[in-house]
Amino acid sequence: MIKFRRQLLIMFILVGINLGISKGSEIPVTVTDPVYGFLRRMETRAMLSAYNDAVLPLSRSYIAACLQQIQQHEPSLSTLERKILKEFLADYRMELTEQRHPDLDSYQSVAHPFQNWSVFNKRLFAIFDRKPEQEAKHLVVFEEGKNFIWADFAALVRSETKNNATRVVNADQYFLQGDWARHFAYAMYAARYRRSWNPAFDDKFLEERNTWGMYQPDSLYTYDLNFTALIYYNTFLKLGLYNQPVLWGYSQQHNLILSANPPVFPYIGMQAQIKSIRFSFLHADLLNDSTQFRSAPAAVRNRSKYLAVQRVDIPFWRGKLWLGYSGMVVYGDRNKELAYLIPVNFFWITGHVQQDRDNSLMAFDCKVKLFPNATLYGTILFDELRFSELGRHWWANKYGLQGGVRWATNLFTLPINLNCEFTAVRPWVYTHKTLTTNYTNNSFCLGFPYGANAQVFFIEGNAYLTSRLNFALSYSHIRQGCDENGTYYGGDVTINYEQRDHLYDHATKWLMGPIRTTRRIYGRLDYELFNDSHLTSELMIIDSSFKHKRTCDTFLTLGLQIDI
Repeated sequence: MIKFRRQLLIMFILVGINLGISKGSEIPVTVTDPVYGFLRRMETRAMLSAYNDAVLPLSRSYIAACLQQIQQHEPSLSTLERKILKEFLADYRMELTEQRHPDLDSYQSVAHPFQNWSVFNKRLFAIFDRKPEQEAKHLVVFEEGKNFIWADFAALVRSETKNNATRVVNADQYFLQGDWARHFAYAMYAARYRRSWNPAFDDKFLEERNTWGMYQPDSLYTYDLNFTALIYYNTFLKLGLYNQPVLWGYSQQHNLILSANPPVFPYIGMQAQIKSIRFSFLHADLLNDSTQFRSAPAAVRNRSKYLAVQRVDIPFWRGKLWLGYSGMVVYGDRNKELAYLIPVNFFWITGHVQQDRDNSLMAFDCKVKLFPNATLYGTILFDELRFSELGRHWWANKYGLQGGVRWATNLFTLPINLNCEFTAVRPWVYTHKTLTTNYTNNSFCLGFPYGANAQVFFIEGNAYLTSRLNFALSYSHIRQGCDENGTYYGGDVTINYEQRDHLYDHATKWLMGPIRTTRRIYGRLDYELFNDSHLTSELMIIDSSFKHKRTCDTFLTLGLQIDI
């Protein structure tokens, strides 16, 4: 008995020691960071194995480990790929080396531009620095061992044109990130946007569409963005409070599970990993579909709505094949349900125990690398299904399918990436009985950006022209079924399925109602003018046909963001 107690004590001590060890910071890297495109390319080219990007954002430590793995294959990389890799490695100096930040002297722990006039001049001219392989600069740096705090400021100015109408956007942006004792990480991004008002150009781009804004007396329209994360972590577990964009699934643009389409929501997040098996969980507060309508009574606008999502990812064949399962549930009109706060749980069974009041969905997806320079992926999402009705046109066969391939090669010396994808979502997918159970946040679909009753063919190519210049071009062919004359065909995810026309209960096909066809061409050129300061140009052409009527709009954007 004494020997058993001694062994038990030793085991707890070893576990405690192990829990205190971490490879690096768990600060999340925002889903729009260009490092993800590079990692996908390296995975496709077999320079990166067992890469799990089914749940974004990833942490700095995970990305740093991936870059380190790629570095081992450096002789197999092209000259330009090596340059790009070295640029990213420099930004992850904290996780990969014992070196101090270049702005810190050997005796300093704090650096900022207001230390003295000489430092101010040096930092001022550093804004226009173009030296290669330089770590991202920070306005204020505090580093003491592996404890650090970085504070940053950036300014943005952008000209946007729709056909012949023009408006100007400017913003001030603030960043704060840090890590303490290799157990606590914090990240914050806040921005104040202002744009001129033009009645001929009132379209909202993605960053604005997912926010709440207001008109000012001086003919300005203002809106804000705020992303935050507060995380406790150890070797096996990560637990945090978040308010940031998330992507669940393998598609870059059109995730069926969780996409960049809805407004950002706050959530409790947990992630656990044993070897390469990863379990992810979040429980979020959402806004119900009536929240955006000021005319709605406060009691309706304030009706509670929640989201719980769980996911497990399992690798096979040394990471050449990834299989994933996701379970999702949306519920509301009551307090947080403790049963949905338990991460390891079968949500669809729990929903039955809760008297089947909630909207439960599940998804299975995979990513496989079978051929050189190619990665295949696919997703099937089930909202509701009756096996006896499979292959028929029953309305509640609510599911979506997605398949895609990524291909990476070199054209002469230029790294080229191609992505081809097709998605089809049946009518009434994501919908439910009430505005607090539809799979939405403030009326925006949480999953597929085009909602239900839609099919999208998407192809994209991008190229690294230099280590500072990146070009992307994509084409989307979108077909959507639309409602008409008070008849709902299941394409609007805010329309409860109890409002359907029962004449179609056994005659619901993949696309229902009048079909709107949209062809979207999008091009983007990003040039790093100075270190961490980018000059961007975007061109988007949207050609739409509906009921023998055709419209075509051209959008042109020119922007400059300067990090100070």
